[in-house]
This record gives sequence, C-alpha cells and structure tokens, in this order.
Amino acid sequence: MMNTVQHAVSNVKNSFDFSVDKFRLSGPDNLRTPAFGLFRSDTMEFVGSGNNTFTDGYEPHTSDDVIALVEAASPLFDQNIETKCHWNDGHYVFVEPNKGFRREIYNSRDSVWPRLVIRAGYNGRAFTAMMGLFRDACQNMSMPRKVSGTITTIRHTHSLRDKMDRLISDFQKLNAAYDNLYDACQRMEANKLRVSDFLTQVMGEIPSEEGSKRTRYENRVESIVNRLMRERIELGRPDMETGVASGWELYNAVQGYVQHDKPRRGTPNRIDVILKTADDKMVRDAEILALSL
Repeated sequence: MMNTVQHAVSNVKNSFDFSVDKFRLSGPDNLRTPAFGLFRSDTMEFVGSGNNTFTDGYEPHTSDDVIALVEAASPLFDQNIETKCHWNDGHYVFVEPNKGFRREIYNSRDSVWPRLVIRAGYNGRAFTAMMGLFRDACQNMSMPRKVSGTITTIRHTHSLRDKMDRLISDFQKLNAAYDNLYDACQRMEANKLRVSDFLTQVMGEIPSEEGSKRTRYENRVESIVNRLMRERIELGRPDMETGVASGWELYNAVQGYVQHDKPRRGTPNRIDVILKTADDKMVRDAEILALSL
C-alpha cells in the first residue's frame, strides 16, 4: 500500500511522463550552428521562447530530478503531502499537506494552509522553492515576497537524486517559512488602514481626464471594494470605522482582484494566473503596505 509521499511522487511521474531533450539548431540550408534547443519528447514542442538556446555542455534536468525535489520537500509537511503539477516551459509542482497545518487569521472561517511551490525551469538558473498560502475564505493562493525565509534556491545540477542529503538540507532552510508567513498575516490583520489611501498608493492617483483610462481605474476600484465588503460580510466581521479596514482584508481584496477578476486575454490556465499574480506589481505593493505600520 502506497504512503502519501509515494502517491504524490506517482502524480508527478504521471504528470510529467516525457523527457526534455537537447538538439542542435541549424541555420539556413541546414548550416551547422553551436546553439542547441530543448524539445519535449512527446510533442516535439520547442521549450521556451525563441531566444532560449544552450551550449553543448548544458544538461537539461529530468522528471526524476523533479521527483527528487518533491521527496526532499516532504519532511516540511511531516511526510503527509499531495501534489498538483503544471507545465509551462518548465516543471511547476505545488506541494501541500494533506492534513493538519490549518491556522486561523480572523476566525474559523478565515484560515490559511501552507503551499510550497517548486519552480524548475529551463532557463539555466537555479530552481526555486517558495512557501505560499492558500486561504479558505476566498480560495486564493498567495505567495508573499517580503516575508523572510520563505524562498530558497536549489542549484541546477544533473542527477539531483544522487544529492538527496544536500537537497534535504536546502529545503530545511524553509522550516520556519510557514511560521513567518502566519506571523505576517497576523501583523496585516492588526494594521488598521484607510481604504482610500491604501488603494491610491497601490494604484496611483485617479486619472484627471475623463475617458477610458479613468473608467478602467474606477471599475478596478469598485471591483476591489466590492470584494472587500463581500468577504467582510461572509466572515461576519463587525462594522468598523467608515472607510477603514485591516491590512489583511485589503491585501486579500487586491490579491483576489488580480487573481480572479482582472481582465485577461484568452483563457489562461488557473495555475498560470496564480503564478502571474505573485509577480503582479499591485499585489507586491499591497503586501508592503499591508505590513507597514
């Protein structure tokens, strides 16, 4: 009978059931070049953008290396984990505990759970592992950037499973990450901020001229404030001083808007949206302001 780590590893193996192989790129008339490109073995899809080229000595990491990362991370959650996998020119794995670790921020309806995001891209840089949070109240996944000890880098070397001791040591640097994030959430909750000032600092001043730019700004403010008030009602928060909210409420209102309500072209994958939200300037600025005194 498989344990939870074996189930999690099996999911990674099945999700990434292909290799990424290196082939020499040719010029006009099959002219030999010193550049190499990466291709998926199952679809022969080019990996990365058009300028993603590599030298002969570059060794692309394998699915087995990604499995080693997951196995090394599992002690963070007492070996009781589940995984969600995503491919976007590289391997992305969300590692989460399958029990325990739930913590309340405001009340029992406003709780968070840890989520570890492993990014193993093919850009020649180190892999990263970052601790984030999943919030029950709004089904948001967030990855605060200004909280200490929440991210670690892992050297991009070949055959990671032969280096498990070092890998486990790398992940142990995240031992305090969830505690640090929870403390940051509580600091946000304790901060009482004026909504209008907060949004002006996050979004800038309202455009002075009438037109589409001003309309988009006003629509964005309305969407964020509506989300703020809706969540306040759903969580049973008491009325506060007019125009004032906690930093936690405001951070989640902005983060939730960017993740769920912000207009986007096409129909991007939900996980791609989560990853883009973590890099969004409004979200990063909202985090800084929500934590500020």
